[in-house]
Amino acid sequence: MGSDHGCAIAVDDSIVCWGDNRYGQAEAPAGAFRSVVVGSSHGCAIAVDDTIVCWGNNDPWDADYGQAGAPGGAYKAIASGRRHNCAMATDDTLVCWGDTDLDYWSAEAYGDAGAPGGAFKAIASGRRHDCAISANDTIVCWGHDTHGQTGAPAGTHEAVAAGGYHSCAVAADGTVVCWGYNDYGQADAPEGAYKAVAAGGFHSCAVAADGTVVCWGYNDYGQADAPEGAYKAVAAGGFHSCAMAVDDSVVCWGYNSGGQADAPAGVYKDIAAGLIHNCAIAADDSVVCWGHNGHGQADAPPGAYRAIAAGSIHSCAIAVDGTIACWGPDPSPEGVRWTTTSG
Repeated sequence: MGSDHGCAIAVDDSIVCWGDNRYGQAEAPAGAFRSVVVGSSHGCAIAVDDTIVCWGNNDPWDADYGQAGAPGGAYKAIASGRRHNCAMATDDTLVCWGDTDLDYWSAEAYGDAGAPGGAFKAIASGRRHDCAISANDTIVCWGHDTHGQTGAPAGTHEAVAAGGYHSCAVAADGTVVCWGYNDYGQADAPEGAYKAVAAGGFHSCAVAADGTVVCWGYNDYGQADAPEGAYKAVAAGGFHSCAMAVDDSVVCWGYNSGGQADAPAGVYKDIAAGLIHNCAIAADDSVVCWGHNGHGQADAPPGAYRAIAAGSIHSCAIAVDGTIACWGPDPSPEGVRWTTTSG
């Protein structure tokens, strides 16, 4: 999902895109593809022959960022940021391209497209920075560093996530470490062993090895006051959080201006948290949404589904037959744009 458009790979390996198309970002290329990613207003995909093709906005605000100018070569993984992309070649080296403009505030180079040399296992793209796990399990980050978000910790790690202005990783021993923007304590990772971690805009939550949920960071609305109990999944919204308990029930807490913290009763398989709404897949494969519905983002469609995702003011789900359903606002003819922070 991009700022105002989305893309998906169909069962025949073709790409279909929808939503805002002012820059051609919804005009999917023909052919067969293995994977697809989207940035703010552009898209890139890896074809079945391992080459990369990109389309959409290539020069926002009359500045040539080149995010739609795909490099040559063969690749096996790709990630997209707001105005840049990074890809892992078949030899495990990294290539990045796109935004290397200056920071408007500090006049220092962002360096988003300055990929490091070496071989890597995984990559994550944040708002204006990137992090990757190298072949020796260490983390390397690069890009915008106004808050220290590229200051990756030493040691070996199993997973990494790049958020808006901070990042978190799960170390080989199960501990969580975070770095970057920390004005609200969102980078003050707790001690202990964890199964999973999620980095939101200003707060983070993790599921501990014993199934308890721990949250930290911005807490003016109680979004970091995790409930007691045992859980197996957690999702962080704008200023609220939700978790799925081991009995498959859902509990939410934090900001509740639109009822987004009023979790419905029942048994669920999957959950997603948006800006001020949530959606979940019930035991019967139907979708249930709750919270703010000013744009129809909580008007769940009928049918049976197997996966769910929630954006700022829209939602999407994959049906059991592999088709995709999305609901929320229609693309604005006036070109009104809504953006969210990655992570």
